[in-house]
Amino acid sequence: QIYVFYRSPNTREATIRVNGKAMKPMLFDPKNPETVNNLIVNLKLKKGNNTIRFENAEEYMPDLDKIILGNRL
Repeated sequence: QIYVFYRSPNTREATIRVNGKAMKPMLFDPKNPETVNNLIVNLKLKKGNNTIRFENAEEYMPDLDKIILGNRL
């Protein structure tokens, strides 16, 4: 799993791709638009190198602050 820390003035959507395979679109809903929020995303990663990509070709995405890999903060 990954922890995604982000800021956004309103609810925004992004699709996460793992090694080229798209997951369902994720909603990034700011609990407080003035602070950094977080979202936990469960991913299946392979051993070795992986590519994680956030995208939305149609509208703005949230501003990503940091991403932490692992099962605990």
